[in-house]
Amino acid sequence: MNLEEYKVLLKRAKSSMNTNVNVENVERFVLPPVDMFIEGRNTVIKNFRDISDKMRRPVKDLAGYIQKDFGASISIEDKRLTIKTRLYRQQIEEKINNYLEIYVICHECKKPDTHIEKDGKIHILVCEACGARRSLNAAKKTSRTDQDVIEVGKTYPVTISTIDKNGYGIAKYGMYTIFVAGKIKKNGSYNVKIEKVLVKDAFGHTIS
Repeated sequence: MNLEEYKVLLKRAKSSMNTNVNVENVERFVLPPVDMFIEGRNTVIKNFRDISDKMRRPVKDLAGYIQKDFGASISIEDKRLTIKTRLYRQQIEEKINNYLEIYVICHECKKPDTHIEKDGKIHILVCEACGARRSLNAAKKTSRTDQDVIEVGKTYPVTISTIDKNGYGIAKYGMYTIFVAGKIKKNGSYNVKIEKVLVKDAFGHTIS
């Protein structure tokens, strides 16, 4: 085989290679930047529907994921999502990116061209680009386990369910009961900085 024949064969081999699963060749999937503001004790995301449309997911699905993770009431109006607690931009972006990673991006080819199918009680993420299929049920359990671990020094959004006789607010966050100090009201939503964790009880104070 001479050099010219080798070059022709090499070119044919490269052109026949499947590049669909090569992460380096996949264009980066970019969501619209979160357009948000704080209104009283509420967090309003002005372009929430634009974000869910970009993912090709129902707005109620993404909103429900955020509601469960933050443990706060929500309302949807036109393109807006209102979360009944004050949140930082970083907290919102982290949750949206978590949803994107679990419920949208294919773990094989890293493309967002997917949809969700239901087989009995099992939800399956199906990739329209490479054909890969992945159960979402195990992913849900893993994400909840990671989220439910409370750490000292970190801040968590909670809603006060009751106030005890000593004036501490009581809220639930995953498997934890959080005792909250500060100026609080029943059914109020607050960001709480954790000072101490004992097994399944946590203690903290409200921050502005």
